[in-house]
Amino acid sequence: MAGLASGDWQHSLRVGQRCRLFIRAASLGGVESLIEHRCTFEGPDSTAPKDMVRLSIGLENPADLVADLEQALERAAKEDR
Repeated sequence: MAGLASGDWQHSLRVGQRCRLFIRAASLGGVESLIEHRCTFEGPDSTAPKDMVRLSIGLENPADLVADLEQALERAAKEDR
């Protein structure tokens, strides 16, 4: 992402919060698409990179998922300004 400093965990968290189709949850083997800010789910002792967002793709229309991610990235970027 242009203009995003490495390690910006707050931006990564906002992207997940702005998704409409992706559900914010850890993968439990279901068929729905999920997004998680791994560090948040694991807590303060997490070894995951703080700016990492993990996706689990389900059965939704791929074009809808791409559109959802694009709008979430755009919204989060506007909030960073």
